[in-house]
Amino acid sequence: MTKQRETILEVIRSDKCHHTAEEIYILSKECLPGISRATVYNNLKVLEGLKLIRRITGDGLSDR
Repeated sequence: MTKQRETILEVIRSDKCHHTAEEIYILSKECLPGISRATVYNNLKVLEGLKLIRRITGDGLSDR
């Protein structure tokens, strides 16, 4: 597991809120200033594929 992926997973697990990808990017950037949006989005897809996280969708709302 990469440092970026660990950080993203830690951000997700550290809060009881269901954050959007953009919010996860902003929070991850506090720990890893060099992380890019693409890295966050790509790692969210990987984590979802590994069944470590689930995507929550809603009508007209951003995925969480």
